[in-house]
Amino acid sequence: RGFDTSSGFMWGNADHMNQVKDCAVDSWKNTAPDPRNGSYDSYVYRDDLTKIINSHNVAEPLFLYLPLHNVHVPLQAPPEWLNKYDINSTCADRRTYQAMVSVADNVTGHVVELLKKK
Repeated sequence: RGFDTSSGFMWGNADHMNQVKDCAVDSWKNTAPDPRNGSYDSYVYRDDLTKIINSHNVAEPLFLYLPLHNVHVPLQAPPEWLNKYDINSTCADRRTYQAMVSVADNVTGHVVELLKKK
């Protein structure tokens, strides 16, 4: 739909860890189901963008669109990020949300650093 490549969900609210929505995997790469389910979705996008940026010819224009949706429900974060935050007894979801925002920040920072190196 106007992009050379795409990856993501057709629907919203899919599981960030296994990309399941209701009873099926809803993870797409271009126009076909993406078999890479089972990894935190923001990491999949990070890996895709790393390949795109590293192989990009800087003499050509580049448009990247990275709408990270991991800061939306369902509230899920990788353990390596959850463990950076204490459990807040007044709001159980706060720790998870903090970790989710940290993942988004980390992935965005990774992309920025790759672009600076080009």
